[in-house]
Amino acid sequence: MKAYTCEYCEGRVRRQIVDEDFRYRGELILIQEVPVGVCDRCGSKYYPAQVLKKMQEIARNRDQIEDRIIVPVARFTEKLKTRSTTKSFEPLTPAQIRRLRGEKPREEFAREIGVSPQTLYRWELGKSKPTGLGKTALETYLSRKASNQ
Repeated sequence: MKAYTCEYCEGRVRRQIVDEDFRYRGELILIQEVPVGVCDRCGSKYYPAQVLKKMQEIARNRDQIEDRIIVPVARFTEKLKTRSTTKSFEPLTPAQIRRLRGEKPREEFAREIGVSPQTLYRWELGKSKPTGLGKTALETYLSRKASNQ
């Protein structure tokens, strides 16, 4: 895989071997050791056509896969807290968000917060601000962090 530039953030896309959660006909299949391109700046993934075809072939033959794992399943029925019951935080500046992430890789920190690496990247650049579910996810993260201290 040649190195190339990310179409979203102009970061460098590098080849990595990752585990992928792949959905096929309503079923979840974990495919390990998948070669993909991953942007070193925003975490976007790029899949060569032959890799996607191989993943589909694996999924089509899923009955032949011997390894199985048990995955916890939950329903999202709990309502999100309203603003009146959630402590409201002042909006964070891009610099504050970068400081909050510290030395953690963007993809890891985004997963901890519950947003995509692309969303976190846009917040850190000031191209967008946490709103809606992203703001709620960030506030939840900050509340957990405050209660653990």
